[in-house]
Amino acid sequence: MANLSLEKRKIFRGVCAIREYRSLVVMPLPYQGKVMGIIHMADYREGVFTAEDLLFLESIRPLVAEAIYRHNLEKTVRRYEAEEMLIRKLKFEERLASISARFNQQEDFRVAAQESLEDILRLFKADYVCLHLGKHLKGYVKAYRDGVEEQDCPLKDTHIEQLREHWENGEIMCRKGQISVFLPIEHFAQEVFDQDSILTLPLSFKGNLLGVLAFKNISSGGLPFKEILNPLKLVTETLANAVEQGRIHRKLIWSENRYRTIFDQTGCAFLIIDETFKILLSNQKAQELLGLPKKKLDHVRNLLDFVPKEESDRLWEYGQRRLRKDEEIPNQYELTIVDSKGNRKTVINTPVVIPQTTQIVLSLIDVTEWKETEAELYYLSYHDKLTGLYNRVYFEQEMRKYEEKADKEIALIMCDVNGLKLINTTFGSEAGDRVLVSAAKLIRNCFEENLVARIGGDEFAVVLAVGEGGYHQVEHACRQLRTNVRKFNRDQDKLPLDISIGYAISGKGNFTTRELLKKADDAMNREKLHSSNSTRNSQVQILTKALEFRDFITEGHAERVQELILATGKLAGLSEQRLSDLKLFAQFHDIGKVGIPDHILFKKGRLTEEEWKIMRAHSEIGYRIAQAAPDIFPIADWILKHHENWDGTGYPLGLKGEEIPLECRLLAVADTFDAMTNDRPYRKARPAEEAIQEIIRCSGTQFDPEVVELFLKTIQSLPA
Repeated sequence: MANLSLEKRKIFRGVCAIREYRSLVVMPLPYQGKVMGIIHMADYREGVFTAEDLLFLESIRPLVAEAIYRHNLEKTVRRYEAEEMLIRKLKFEERLASISARFNQQEDFRVAAQESLEDILRLFKADYVCLHLGKHLKGYVKAYRDGVEEQDCPLKDTHIEQLREHWENGEIMCRKGQISVFLPIEHFAQEVFDQDSILTLPLSFKGNLLGVLAFKNISSGGLPFKEILNPLKLVTETLANAVEQGRIHRKLIWSENRYRTIFDQTGCAFLIIDETFKILLSNQKAQELLGLPKKKLDHVRNLLDFVPKEESDRLWEYGQRRLRKDEEIPNQYELTIVDSKGNRKTVINTPVVIPQTTQIVLSLIDVTEWKETEAELYYLSYHDKLTGLYNRVYFEQEMRKYEEKADKEIALIMCDVNGLKLINTTFGSEAGDRVLVSAAKLIRNCFEENLVARIGGDEFAVVLAVGEGGYHQVEHACRQLRTNVRKFNRDQDKLPLDISIGYAISGKGNFTTRELLKKADDAMNREKLHSSNSTRNSQVQILTKALEFRDFITEGHAERVQELILATGKLAGLSEQRLSDLKLFAQFHDIGKVGIPDHILFKKGRLTEEEWKIMRAHSEIGYRIAQAAPDIFPIADWILKHHENWDGTGYPLGLKGEEIPLECRLLAVADTFDAMTNDRPYRKARPAEEAIQEIIRCSGTQFDPEVVELFLKTIQSLPA
């Protein structure tokens, strides 16, 4: 190197290359075919390095090269080991982190525990690991190394009983090899673990035993067990914290689910609002109450949007005072809500401030229907449901007020609807109700400014404050009512309305409601006696209307039968009184048919057996109607028996011969003749000669033979 040119020496790297040295030695250090380095020696003098120096350097060169190789190799190994340890540490910490996080992320606690045990088996080699939890430390979940057959948990109930106290003290207990008892881990710390071992580590949190982690055949990798003890403790501590956090998380989820279920499924409408009344959260009932879905309510609308202006100021004031913890505001109050469709609803509002927040939970119970029902019940408690007038309860309550005012003179007018029982019996209760409603309307129209009440089934009462007119004032009012009743009957074609009226005046001084009622009732009954003919006439009109409404026979039937039966009755020698009743009988003998359904009464064609059974009931129906009408009461028995046959084959009683009243036997022939010679829904009229032959043929079976002879004479005497 001493002979190198100056330029080449400058190119050489190092300090020596930039100085003009006279002597220079450069020797490579090869080892196993690779140059491990260079021996570089230099001096600014010439001829410094001798042959002996060079031989010495040559002799030490292999040793230096090997030393450098070994040094580099050791550094590489240490670097690899450090990297591997770092990787293992990172993986270990990653496993710990996943165990810690899993119990908060996984809703299923058992799945989280199972996955955590599988992570632990990846960190520590063992055949089997089992997690015991709960008060009795029962096996909860387990994990196996690949290829290991499933087996029972290594800890038996007897082990758990023996070791519980040790675990509660935080001791790690182990059984190894042929030793049958469990000992603290310190007894085995210097030993190598590989097989025939059961290792138990307590899971404790703040001094409380949560569970136990049990390994079977854990391996310490050929090292004393103490080498893996700290990582095991760290895993156990992490698992204990994770289990406790998971338990708390699960409890929070359970609590949230419970309150979420209550919030969503309760019958109340729940709203959570902030201090500005913005709706933060709503349940299904609240959405129904306000008439909008969740997406249009939560964080979109303000509760004040649904409250009328007249109430919003009060709601705002209560909300602000509640946030200031003002104890004088009501804990519950009524509130009007107007939903998205404009429907007004009454709710009971129970607000509660969520602690440590400015948010308020509102519990809203929709009482709209309750309020309406309450109002209806209140109305019904003082009003008659059918007519809308005040009822007897309200009437007596008001009368007691008048009793207490001795200086106030009043008049009590009593009104009674005549013939209501007959109307109910003949036409049914619905027709009777319509008559009562008409009567109530007439009375109310006459006495709009006065108390009008229905105090009985067919009785109405009117209370008037008597002025200077006194008696004349009341008389005028009663006359006006009678005039209106007559006008009503004249202007409409419904059932006639007949009302008896009576009144009494209290006079000045003490009086009782009972006394006044009795006086007015007596006056009304006197009017009934004086107008008895009119009342009976109205009842006859009612029955006539019944026949008109149910025009089941051609017009003129009653008149034709009357003519035939009266002529035959005269030939039979009946008295004038019986002939008068006979005329009434001819008119109303089929009154019971008002109770027969139209589809049977007007059926075209023959009736079925079942329909005939219903049709035959009209005799009994007519009998009951006649008993309710005093004017035709005397012929009620005849109406019942007018379909009995001479030979006993008739109905409803099966009478025969002279057991049947003569009037019924006379009617049977006359009615049959008229029926045969006039059109019916199910057939056309037959000639008179044919009808007479049929009557003669039925003489002695259906008809009384003597009556048939008299009837034939009657027919012959009548003009053609």
